[in-house]
Order: sequence, then structure tokens, then C-alpha cells
Amino acid sequence: VEVLLGVALRRADVVVAGYASGGSVAAAAGLRRPDVFGGVLGLSVGVPPEGERPEGELPRFRVAAGALEPAFLRASSQTVDLVSGWGGDATLRTYQAGHDFVMWEMAAAALAPELLPISR
Repeated sequence: VEVLLGVALRRADVVVAGYASGGSVAAAAGLRRPDVFGGVLGLSVGVPPEGERPEGELPRFRVAAGALEPAFLRASSQTVDLVSGWGGDATLRTYQAGHDFVMWEMAAAALAPELLPISR
């Protein structure tokens, strides 16, 4: 973005997001490059991240899953537990929903503002 658009981005203003398998990729990317990503929005995380705690400040994690998608709810909860156990800021919001776009849209609208307090 900096090269293409000539816009310098602060870490605090950069969020990686995804749902299902993409939520797993977003969580892994946030932990692999905490120097780049200030936030992770994981919706129905399919597989929790593994490995050791990365060095430096962890991104803020906002995770959501449906109560009617037990495997994704479990993986999402494990993701939050892992990051919280490392001293990170991670929360899980559960919706009375299954694995569907309506829940992801609602969750993204509710949680994105917590990750993007863009200050100038």
C-alpha cells in the first residue's frame, strides 16, 4: 500500500480479517507478523493457530463464532484462549447462528470498530 498508493500505514490501523479457513489464515498471519498487523478479526475460525508466542506486542484479536457451529466455536475459543494466555487482548463473541454470512456480517460490523480506532 505504501509503495502503490504512497500512503504510510501505522500498525494500529492495519487489520487482517477472514472467516472460516480465512479466519484461521488471518489469525496465523497476525501472529506471524505482529509487527505489521495491529488487529485480527477472525470469524468462525476453522483451525486455531499453533506455535510459540511471537516476540513483541501482539495484535488485538476480536473473534466471533456461532453457537450452532460447534467445531468452529471450539476453534475460535481456543484461538482466544491462546492469545489471552500469552497476555494478549482477545475476546470472543458468540452469536445464536450457524456457519453463515449473516452472522459474519453482523459480527464484522460489531467488532471492526473495536479494532480500527483510527486516530490521526
